[in-house]
Amino acid sequence: MLSFVVVVNAQEINSADMKRGAIIITAVQGKVMLIKPGTTKAINAAKGQTLQQGEKVITAKNSTISLAFENGSVIQVEAESSFVVEEFLQAPWEVSEQALSEMKTEPSNSKLSTFLEYGDVTSGVKKLKPGSSLTVATPLGTAEIRGTEFKVGLRRDANGGSKSLSVSVAAGEVAVATKGGASSVKGGFSTSVTVTPDANGEASTVSQPVTTQIPTESSLSILQSVKSQQESAATVVTNTLLQSAGASGSGLNTNQKTAIEDAAEIGGETLLKTVEQLSAEKASSAAEIAAFATDLAPNAAPDIAAAAARGAPNFAPQIAGAVASIAPSLATQIATSVATVVPASAPNVAASVASVVPSQSPQIAAAVAAAVAAALPDVAAAIARSVAQAQPQQSEQIILNTSEAVPEAAATIATEVQAESQAQGEGGTDANPDQIGISDLPSVVPTNPIQPPPPPTPTPAPTPTPAPPTPTPPSPTATPPTPTPTPTPTPNPSNA
Repeated sequence: MLSFVVVVNAQEINSADMKRGAIIITAVQGKVMLIKPGTTKAINAAKGQTLQQGEKVITAKNSTISLAFENGSVIQVEAESSFVVEEFLQAPWEVSEQALSEMKTEPSNSKLSTFLEYGDVTSGVKKLKPGSSLTVATPLGTAEIRGTEFKVGLRRDANGGSKSLSVSVAAGEVAVATKGGASSVKGGFSTSVTVTPDANGEASTVSQPVTTQIPTESSLSILQSVKSQQESAATVVTNTLLQSAGASGSGLNTNQKTAIEDAAEIGGETLLKTVEQLSAEKASSAAEIAAFATDLAPNAAPDIAAAAARGAPNFAPQIAGAVASIAPSLATQIATSVATVVPASAPNVAASVASVVPSQSPQIAAAVAAAVAAALPDVAAAIARSVAQAQPQQSEQIILNTSEAVPEAAATIATEVQAESQAQGEGGTDANPDQIGISDLPSVVPTNPIQPPPPPTPTPAPTPTPAPPTPTPPSPTATPPTPTPTPTPTPNPSNA
């Protein structure tokens, strides 16, 4: 019951008038990996690359990555952290060569939603326009920012669950909402909450927020980090990068793009039939086809994802993840629509979408389980376990939400998810974060696209997977978990 996402002090903005904003990597130190949405495909991060929303950023020990956003914000992901930009939308504006460091206010309205799974981020935010929003969500609470310099830290326990959350503000003010309560943190202060398991270890409580003054050197450290990020951004962000960032469907040929664009102008069933037909003709491109169509008609994202899944059912998880990365606000509906079309792949579909939009993981698990319960009554526990494996820090809330959605499976859901958490807690903890490679990264979608969907069978017993190491004071951090080995897959289609 620890996942808690609340947006404070943000007016409604019309997302239909916005486009995906540019996110540019301005600096990389050490080993940093990027995991494509809905897949296990990982690449080394490099300065000058653009980051797509939904891509997971994982930093190793003594490693950091700095991100610059089109609205003038900068975020540095600190060592041993896992971070996702779930959504970044920016209203059109006349791009100029003005350096980000010289901006006082964002150039146009924006909506930026991020999720810190564990670790730390340090950020500087230009003054936002009325109606804009910027949030940093975590499994324990959410920070809502208007324009400030701050740091958010999420510590984990030995089993990978959330242990504590802290928000330190060097300048400005941040609204923080947690399960334990809400608070407004001003410059020079920090607020924190901690998690206390009950005697049986079956439930946890979150403390009331505690606000304390932070040392002057801590404030200076945050301010210096932000200044360095802004200076780096000023030398990297150019017109070319801003205009080329966020391009979708680059792997499709001209005929495919033209067919989708023509169908999108007509809309309705024409678009859906076109997506289904193109996906059936080239299943390996189904995720890109669905993503390209969603970019043209984002409000139809759930139907587009379902159409692509009908055409290429073996690629259902990849399709769901790709579409959710384009329309994250509809993530739960996307997962549900695809799982309904390919119910046997429901656990992997739910995990794929949860990896792209982790803040909605409990809702995704519950909605997918409820949607397929009639067709596959025994799959609810597998869905909850799969999503909890992708987002272990939200296991309690996943159990609660899924049990409420499918009450007849509540006992099995709790047993299997808790067994999975215990298995992870008993796994090895000697992985070296300095040597992160693809094999060391979390298995987001444990599926082989060349294999047909598995038949509806009773939920299998959970497979133990190693857990991340216990954080060590005074700078507790965590190492991404080592995934359970899976069959070597045929390369998944790109959905960047």
